[in-house]
Amino acid sequence: MADARGMVMVVDDNQDVRDSMLLLLEVMGWSGRGFATAESALAEVTTNNGLTRYAIALVDVSLPGMSGLELATRIRAESAENTRRPILVAMTGWGSVDDRAQTLAAGFDEHVIKPLDVPGLQQLLAKAVN
Repeated sequence: MADARGMVMVVDDNQDVRDSMLLLLEVMGWSGRGFATAESALAEVTTNNGLTRYAIALVDVSLPGMSGLELATRIRAESAENTRRPILVAMTGWGSVDDRAQTLAAGFDEHVIKPLDVPGLQQLLAKAVN
């Protein structure tokens, strides 16, 4: 169940990554929900106040079907008129200047390199609270 901070959305097609991230979030005191596809994550945020339910979304950039980049663009379009929206974090193995520019242009707030370390995750979660 979400608390006043909101929930964390984890979007990754790798079940092991999803499950371990959700377990880590639980240990850190956060509620999270995992999605294997961008399409299922988009359906979640566009229904039932999903844009305001999630404080932060950790999104793999390389997803089958709709990419994480397209997901970020679509979430931004959905949230254009909302005052509250999730912080979007691109999770990827790529970290060049061009890669970072591409994720930011798609609407991501942050770009992190996998595997995400605990201190890095804590910093992102702190941003979601503030």
